[in-house]
Amino acid sequence: GDSKCEFFGFDSFKGFGKIKSDDIHPFFKNETFIVNKEKILKNIKKNSLGQKFKIIDGFFQETIKNKVPENFNIKKARVIMIDCDLKESAKLALEFIRPSIQNGTIILFDDYIFYKGDPNKGEYSAFEEFKKKYPNIFFRRAFDYGYGSRAFIAYINK
Repeated sequence: GDSKCEFFGFDSFKGFGKIKSDDIHPFFKNETFIVNKEKILKNIKKNSLGQKFKIIDGFFQETIKNKVPENFNIKKARVIMIDCDLKESAKLALEFIRPSIQNGTIILFDDYIFYKGDPNKGEYSAFEEFKKKYPNIFFRRAFDYGYGSRAFIAYINK
């Protein structure tokens, strides 16, 4: 593999925090997905096979809002995984990673069809708004995986 490749993870480890009314879902509570940070980091280290990685701890509102990938020394992204469930978080994540998208970047949406397929909610809605805002970035559906997860490949029209 390419030793210059580095893995970055952004997570609060504290669940969702305060959920906006647009993102209300019967399964999601403020404390859903609270995890043991030390256990997660131990697992990453164990399975990283020496790969360099950085974990940025905190809610997106604090860590990436109004920031760009360069703030974390991220130049280009090969693979981006959006696993935030909520529209608000997905919007922040997409806006943040936009400058790092290059031709061939693969974006994975882990919860693409949540909210019973409601087109105004969740990751799907955030992605639709993002595509409208940046029409020069084209996305081709690459593959589906798991339950309701979808991957796209990016192409930038200069």
